[in-house]
Amino acid sequence: MRPRTLVPALFILCLFYSCQGNSPTGNGPEDKTVRSGPDCAASSPVTSIKNILLFTLDTVRQDQLGGYGHPAIKTPMLDRCIRSGYQFSDAYAESCWTIPSHASLFTSLYPRTHGAIRPHPHLDDELITIADVLTKHGFYCGAVVAASIFKAKTGFNQGFSYYDDHLIASESRPGELITEKATEFIASRRHHSFFLWVHYFDAHYPYDPPAPYDLFYCWEGLSRKGKKSFQKSRKMTVTDKAFAASNHGETNTTDLEIARALYQGEISYIDKQIEHVIRLLYREGLDKNTLVILVSDHGEYFGEDGYYYQHMVDLGQPVITIPYVFLLPDAQGHEIITEPVQLIDVLPTLIRLCGISHPQPEFHGKDLYRLLKKTRSFSQRYCYSEFHPTSEDKHYYSLVDGRTKYKQVLTSQEQQDFLYSLDQDNIEADISGQYPDKIRLYQSLLSQWKQDYDQKEATKDYQIPDELQKSLKVLGYTD
Repeated sequence: MRPRTLVPALFILCLFYSCQGNSPTGNGPEDKTVRSGPDCAASSPVTSIKNILLFTLDTVRQDQLGGYGHPAIKTPMLDRCIRSGYQFSDAYAESCWTIPSHASLFTSLYPRTHGAIRPHPHLDDELITIADVLTKHGFYCGAVVAASIFKAKTGFNQGFSYYDDHLIASESRPGELITEKATEFIASRRHHSFFLWVHYFDAHYPYDPPAPYDLFYCWEGLSRKGKKSFQKSRKMTVTDKAFAASNHGETNTTDLEIARALYQGEISYIDKQIEHVIRLLYREGLDKNTLVILVSDHGEYFGEDGYYYQHMVDLGQPVITIPYVFLLPDAQGHEIITEPVQLIDVLPTLIRLCGISHPQPEFHGKDLYRLLKKTRSFSQRYCYSEFHPTSEDKHYYSLVDGRTKYKQVLTSQEQQDFLYSLDQDNIEADISGQYPDKIRLYQSLLSQWKQDYDQKEATKDYQIPDELQKSLKVLGYTD
C-alpha cells in the first residue's frame, strides 16, 4: 500500500449562546428503559440546554473548510463555529461509510456491537439511541433525513416523534428541501424543548451542486470555456464511475480538478443551508439555550492511495479522521485540544452537558467534559475503526495510538498487518518492516478489543427490504 494523504471529515459540536465576541451568527415513540446504576447517577447540568440541533453532513471533508486552513473555499458559517469553540484536532470515525458511523454516533457503540453493518444495514429495536434517551427526559425528538438509506425501515427512526423521510422518485433530496423542513420544525417547536436531527447528503457522490455553486471553484482557464462546456465535461467524467469502482483506478488531472471543484461547490451550498437554519435560531431567540452539533460521518477519496470519488474501500486516514469543535457558554474563544476522541464520545458528552441520568457502563465512548475544562487528560487512548465488506471472510480493522501517533491496519482475509507513522499533518508513512515489536503489540490490542466488544450476530429473521436494497446499490453501498 502506498502512503496516503490525510483527508479528514468534519465533526463540530457547538453550543450557541449570547456572549460578546464569541457568538457565530403526533403520538410519541415507544418508551424504552434507560438503565442506570451506581455509576449512572444523574449529573448536574453543566449549562442550561433547552434544545439540541444535530446536523450530519454526509461525506464532508474537514480539509475543505476555511476554518481548517483551506485558502479558497467559502464556508463562512462553519468557519465561525470553528473559530468560536474548542477544536479537537485528533478524532476518528468508527467506520468509513454512512450507516455504521451514524449508528455509532447515535448509540455510543462500536459497529461490531450495534451491528448496523453490511450485510445488515439496520439499527435493531433493542438498541438505545440518542432520541430514546432524550425523549425519556422531556425532549420532543424530530428528524429530517436526505437519503433513502435512512428511511424508517432502516430503524433510525427509533425514539423520534417526528421523522420526515419523504423522498419522491429519488435516492436523496437537495439541501434546500431539508432546510425548509428543518426551519418549519424549529418554528413550530420554539416554545418547547426539542431535539432535531438534520441530515444533508449533497456532498455525497455524484457531485451536482446547483447554480451558482457549480462554478464557484472553476480555475480561470476552465471558467472561460463557459458554464455549458464545464457541465458537459462534468457529465463525461464525474458521473462515469467505472474507473472509480476498481481499486487503484486512474484519472487525469482535469477530471480530478473538475470533480474536486464540484465537491467544493456542494460544501459551500451546505454551508449556506446551515446558515439559514442557524439564523432562524437567532431570530427566534433560541441561540441562548440551543446546543448545535455538526458532524460528518466520513471523508472522501480524491486520488489518495489510488482511490477516486469514494470512501467505502478501506480505513485510510482520508476517510476515518475527523475533527470536533465544542462551543460552550463559558468558552473564552478558540482552543485546540489534541487528545484523541471518537464519534462514540458524543452521546455521553451530550448527556453530561444536559445533566441526564445515563447508563454509562453501556457506552463505549467517553465523556469529554473534563477535557473541555482541562481537569483531565487521557494517559493513553487507542481509537478503533472497522469496515466489513459484503464478503463474510474479509474485514478491516484499524487502531490508532493517540499518544505515539502510530497506526496499525489489519486486513483479516489476507492476514496482513500494516504499520504507519502519522506526522504532524496526519499523513501516513508505511513503516511495516521496521518495528515488528510494535506490530505484535498492536495485534494483541486489536485482538483484546475484539474480545471485549463481541460481534453482534445479525438478526436471523431480518431481510433487507427491496426498496433499501435498491437504494444501497444506487448509492454505491452494495454490488
